[in-house]
Amino acid sequence: MHAAELQIEELRNELLKWRPQRVDIRESGAVVASGDMVNGQRHGNWSEFHHNGSTKALGRYVEGVRWGEWKTFEESGQLLTQGLYLDGKRHGLWWIRSADGQLGQGSFEFGEPKDQ
Repeated sequence: MHAAELQIEELRNELLKWRPQRVDIRESGAVVASGDMVNGQRHGNWSEFHHNGSTKALGRYVEGVRWGEWKTFEESGQLLTQGLYLDGKRHGLWWIRSADGQLGQGSFEFGEPKDQ
């Protein structure tokens, strides 16, 4: 390898150490979750999966804490919840599917349910 190629390879390896992709896998080989890691914490976009491989949750972490819009899904793929997290706590208007399958709304203020 030439010196320039070696430097590029070393730089690429350093960048991967800083922000590696993490994939958690069950014993069966099915993927549980995948996303970026920074300094040993979840950071950036993450996806979580049900046992059948369908998407369970989509959202973003900042230094290991849920931030921004998150969506959760039933194994069938149907939306279960959708709303915002601020500093790891539900905040604002959330869409929530009830046990009878109806999609309703709930409001939260820093993780605490809010009367509407």
